[in-house]
Amino acid sequence: MADPCPDCGKDRALVGYKHLCVPRPQAAKRAVHEQIDKALRRSLGRPLDKDRGKTLTARKPWEAEGMSRRTWYRRQWDKRK
Repeated sequence: MADPCPDCGKDRALVGYKHLCVPRPQAAKRAVHEQIDKALRRSLGRPLDKDRGKTLTARKPWEAEGMSRRTWYRRQWDKRK
């Protein structure tokens, strides 16, 4: 029997077996990306209740121009080009 892992006590004799107690670079990268994603979601979230009336969805400029929402957005995109 091989010597046990000092962190978890499991047998390290298995070839190719990776202990979960040993930190892996991929897991560390994933943790950093998850933290960044959470920060982005917080910063790009929904508007505050006091500013909700200022959004395009609340003002509905497409109804004032007599067209569908999808057509209005498409034409706005075409104007940018």
